Amino acid sequence: MKYDIRIVNAQIIDGTGKKAFEGEVGIKDGYIKKVASSVEGDAKIEIDAEGNFLSPGFIDLHTHCKLGPTMNYLQQGVTTVVGGNCGFGLQVSNTGVDLGPNFAFLIGHNTVRAQAMNRNNRPPTELELNKMKSIIKENVDKGAFGLSTGLAYVPGAYSNTDELIELTKMLQGTKCYYASHIRNEDAQVIDSMKEALEIQRETGVPIHISHHKVCGVKNWGKSRETIALIKNTRNEGVDITLDQYPYTASAGTIQLLMPTYAGEGTPEDIINRIASKRKEIKEDIIKKLNNLYDNDLTQIVFNCCSSIPELTGKNLADATRKFNREISPEGAADTVLDIISANPSHGATRMVYHKISEEDVVYILKYPETCVGSDGSSITMNVGHPHPRSYGTFPRVLGYYSREKQVISFEDGVKRMTSLPAKRLSLKDRGIIQEDVWADIVVWNPKTIIDKATFENPHQYPEGINYVIVNGVLILKEGELVGNYSGRLLKRAEA
Repeated sequence: MKYDIRIVNAQIIDGTGKKAFEGEVGIKDGYIKKVASSVEGDAKIEIDAEGNFLSPGFIDLHTHCKLGPTMNYLQQGVTTVVGGNCGFGLQVSNTGVDLGPNFAFLIGHNTVRAQAMNRNNRPPTELELNKMKSIIKENVDKGAFGLSTGLAYVPGAYSNTDELIELTKMLQGTKCYYASHIRNEDAQVIDSMKEALEIQRETGVPIHISHHKVCGVKNWGKSRETIALIKNTRNEGVDITLDQYPYTASAGTIQLLMPTYAGEGTPEDIINRIASKRKEIKEDIIKKLNNLYDNDLTQIVFNCCSSIPELTGKNLADATRKFNREISPEGAADTVLDIISANPSHGATRMVYHKISEEDVVYILKYPETCVGSDGSSITMNVGHPHPRSYGTFPRVLGYYSREKQVISFEDGVKRMTSLPAKRLSLKDRGIIQEDVWADIVVWNPKTIIDKATFENPHQYPEGINYVIVNGVLILKEGELVGNYSGRLLKRAEA
């Protein structure tokens, strides 16, 4: 056979978790056609993988990527991204946009709720609930992989459990799953996890816990309770999965520092509410700064601030100083409210929140059913000051946690990036190295693979990713674009 690509002298990690083995791979017409100790035949492109691992392309279950080249993910070896997480999903159609990685989409509850009833802090009327159901069904029919919620964000925070159960029922009889940024990831993390499990129990729909973590100094160590809850639930036969990013900081909007009721309505409504209830809202922010950060204002960093661009990359203590206030929780709370009042649009000001312990990160990563997911987004190089997870998540797990810290093996790490997420998505033809599946492949050096992006200098691609192949097309060679973007818009398999 004449192959499009033949990869020789590889150590193959096939994605199942079993030990690496020597082998070669032949690719033709987008598919892996041969996996053997020796693959005979000519090829248009031959790759010598001496000293490298060959594995399935990585699948990121948790991104906020948009349709497009998404170079920062290709550079990590990611060949499939799932967009529409944390309740902010888009209606997606194949518009002819060039895709780098393949793209799978979730329906976002926040987006759907806003379409049906704006940002109102109340239960939906029957008419509004039916409208939400109709939007969800429409997108399920279009091939969405599931429904996502972001219950820490407005307007999702205004929904009760009964509403979520009714909407999740729209996934019944399909291979869709319910993915949740649970309502609280700090002091109420256990109760919030139980709410997600109640939704699963009442609907029978598979459930996925997004970017699982435990936030706030006073809550560190609770990962032992949350993982025990997940483990016991799985032992009861419930289809529950989770993902995690390997960092001790989260990221989100500055509005997360306010009580959720303060974010209701239009930007003008938010400005007026801050003006009329400033003291009450301020007290809540002070309490949050104390409980989650032990009043360390340097642990909250601006990664973009449209109203005050010079704050980008600075911390909340810096911002408080710029506003000529005392560096204290009181001064910081006033500063936060002034910044939000200057531009209250969702996402106008985004922050990095350093509030997770390394011990909890490691404990969650050690759980065998934890998938790797970045919670990152499509990034333009050198624009803004993003969380480094958008550049480094997958090489960080393999380089830092597998090679350097030996928390999990390379084979186990690859499994959490390939076959485990593929199973969550019900993708039988991706996430594994075997014959007659799509040729999504990454060739990487186990001695050099590592993330380079840092919180101080995030705009850096990783090292050690030598070749990236998407749907049988070689796209990246040693970090350089060498082929046409070949990603596809994926649709969910039928039930």
